[in-house]
Amino acid sequence: MKPDALIASATPAVQGKVRLLTGLLTVVLVATSCVSATPDGQGDTRPAAPAIPANFTLLPPADFSELGRVEAFEKLHERVRTDYALTDWKGIDFAALRTAFLPLVRRADEHDSATEYLIALQRYAAAFDDAHVRVSESGPSDVTARGPISTELITQQSGGTVGLAIVRLDDDRVVAVAVPDRGPAAAAGIEPGAEVLRWNGTPAAQAVRAVDLGGLAAATPVATNEFRALEQARLLPRMPVGAAVRIEARNPDGRVIQTVLTAIGDGGAGLHDGDVAAPLPSKLEHDAMPQVRTLQGGIGYIRLGWLVNPSDLDAYPDDIAEAFNSALTTLAGAPGLIIDLRANHGGSDQLAADLCGAFVDRPTFYERTQFFDSTTRSWATLTLDGRTGEPIDALVTLPRKPQYAGPVAVLVNPRTISSGEGLARCIGSTARATVIGLYGTRGSFAIASGDVPMPDALVFHYPNGRSIDAEGVIQIDSRGGVGGVTPTHRIAMSSDNAMAFGRGADIELDAALDWVNSQR
Repeated sequence: MKPDALIASATPAVQGKVRLLTGLLTVVLVATSCVSATPDGQGDTRPAAPAIPANFTLLPPADFSELGRVEAFEKLHERVRTDYALTDWKGIDFAALRTAFLPLVRRADEHDSATEYLIALQRYAAAFDDAHVRVSESGPSDVTARGPISTELITQQSGGTVGLAIVRLDDDRVVAVAVPDRGPAAAAGIEPGAEVLRWNGTPAAQAVRAVDLGGLAAATPVATNEFRALEQARLLPRMPVGAAVRIEARNPDGRVIQTVLTAIGDGGAGLHDGDVAAPLPSKLEHDAMPQVRTLQGGIGYIRLGWLVNPSDLDAYPDDIAEAFNSALTTLAGAPGLIIDLRANHGGSDQLAADLCGAFVDRPTFYERTQFFDSTTRSWATLTLDGRTGEPIDALVTLPRKPQYAGPVAVLVNPRTISSGEGLARCIGSTARATVIGLYGTRGSFAIASGDVPMPDALVFHYPNGRSIDAEGVIQIDSRGGVGGVTPTHRIAMSSDNAMAFGRGADIELDAALDWVNSQR
């Protein structure tokens, strides 16, 4: 039964979950029972949602775009202090944040600089260690695009390259996995596989750890220590055009090279060289449909980049669900299956729970969600069906057809975020499956539906709802730099694997094939 008083929509923030409760949400629930349909059409009788406080209300939408920069920041800070879903979980000290970042905001206002204001807000966002806390520009219609301020800032800060891409190995050594021909490093005699020993006189690993991601527009928001280390290594060799760095490196033949490299412009082409958690290829970036193929030995492969259709963010993505079901039907006889969730943007938790139903043999708890009730000034449990908007006790994965009975390898990386993490955890926790990757997922699983327009056409995004497990504990979101879905079979970032990656080998997919074959 759907209460008439329930007003809900299902619009995802980019890289976020699909439930965005907009406007003044008022819910008055009456205890009852309901019959809902499972994806394969079978009836499932279960209790309706438990009663929640009468006249439950979210905070009304906020828009500070017409205010001055300083006043807007002060109001944003108070809004997020009240409505941010993970304050206690992450141990956020809002007084300390205000003390640290208000001077940057005031300086941006004194200089009348939209660029400085963006940097100040980005630094503020980065302090949360939450990939769902971020700043965007409201201009681009493409949800994955950057705006003009960010684009120019990336060019200024990171538009130059010294001609090498580096990776930090598990043993803390730093190696050059790519040295493009005719670049500064190649001209100085540095070769692929060289160990970078010192960077401007500092031990290379220490120099990597010193990279300040909060001040770099090219940085991807991070929530875990391992992804922070990857982003720091990716961006250390990026700098303004004309900047110079002293490097000491040891080539594979043992020859040590000490040289000064000067950054040249490459139009941003090398920004993701050496990116172990590279974003989706451009041709897949806007294609929400599953990519399906058969690999060697008949092993099935399904890549999912989205759990929502970016061309219709308001709707439950029936087209993705149907395409996934069709793929499973086609691959029903495959001796094994690989589900590739690397760089999955997330989207609908309801879709994640539904897709996982093909791999479970009994109803499995997925999540409950909580939001701030502005009436009681406390956090209340409110979980909605992602298709109907009806309140439910919990989102549960139900067995559905088609079922796949073979071994399943789930591929993840640190750009697997939000609902993509939920799907990885759900499938990976079944008896026939494992999670494989060099690194774990992003560690940002909360409901990313807090969006506040700010001056200079900026928008501040944050999660205003959280996901809890059956015991009421926040799940998957990181704290202390640790979180996300950790691979059951973690691939070592050894020198050999790093160089194979640098040559373009998909070592994660190779590992998944090896695992599936071992289960046959």
